[in-house]
Amino acid sequence: MLYNDVKYLKLVSYRLDKFKIKKDDGNSFLANCRCPICGDSEQNSKKTRGYFYNRGTKMLYKCHNCNASLSFGKWLKDFDFNIYSMYALDEFQSKPATFNPLVDDEEIVPQLKTKPYRPSVLVGLKSIIELSDAHPVRKYITSRKIPEEFWSELYYAPRFFKWTEGHSDKFANVLKVNPKAEHPRLIIPFFTRDTKEVFMYHARAFGNETPKYYSIKIDKKPAPFYGLDRLNKNEKVYVVEGPIDSLFLPNAVAIGSSALHTFVDPDLDITYVVDNENRNREILREYSKLIKMGAKVCIWPDTYEFKDINEAHLNGMSIFDIKQLIDDNVYSGLRAEVRLNQWRKVTDEDV
Repeated sequence: MLYNDVKYLKLVSYRLDKFKIKKDDGNSFLANCRCPICGDSEQNSKKTRGYFYNRGTKMLYKCHNCNASLSFGKWLKDFDFNIYSMYALDEFQSKPATFNPLVDDEEIVPQLKTKPYRPSVLVGLKSIIELSDAHPVRKYITSRKIPEEFWSELYYAPRFFKWTEGHSDKFANVLKVNPKAEHPRLIIPFFTRDTKEVFMYHARAFGNETPKYYSIKIDKKPAPFYGLDRLNKNEKVYVVEGPIDSLFLPNAVAIGSSALHTFVDPDLDITYVVDNENRNREILREYSKLIKMGAKVCIWPDTYEFKDINEAHLNGMSIFDIKQLIDDNVYSGLRAEVRLNQWRKVTDEDV
């Protein structure tokens, strides 16, 4: 019974860090806390990603950090066996004689085989939201007008090469060859859609260091697209080049390069938004590929003067106006070919 689950959760709740009941009306229940299984975020003590919620008359537990997913009874059994024994007796007395709390309760949630907790590569870094208002990196993010809702998913690595030694050998000899090469970078993590694990990241330079971006892949299996963890397949999807640009559009995915044609899903309503560089041969080739695919592409109006979305926003365009401008300039098929020929500033021989 849900009542019994709630009763015993409240009994042990004082031992759960930052435990808070968000809803309890007798039919629906929701509470969260810092996950007692994985310990939750080591960088941000305010994060509470362990959730207790009901499905019908039974309560379940789910952690959005370590992906633990189990029934309340199984969770309680691992958390405090003595309290669980009392809980199991109550359950036994309230169920038909065929109910065995030591067996049946563990079968409520079929996905009991959870992945072992694996520390994130981000351990040891601070997210932008954790930096003080006076911190130069927070000032930089503010100056780029990046929406605050994403500040908790962008990180600061003060000693980039030293930090990467913990999970990659890509820069193993850099500091040995040149100890002065060390410098800070902005870390933009790419999260998997289902488990929200970091499978790669971009490291953006703040100064004149080259290259401007490093791309480090931790797990080669997921496709290298940014924003998959936020993707709503039931709404229009915008596909852009840069991860930062994707933060200014709703339901956007970034490719991390100009190869937007590599993101394909026939079940999605996709609009491809290429950077506004009508003299760039690579950009023009990309447009041609997309049009040949039959894709819907945004071809910027001649009055639009900015290279990318972030630049437009920095120069006074609202996020709403940018989205509206994109939607008003979407082409496909023959219309796209005609509009591209009008837009391009490079001859066929140059391309």
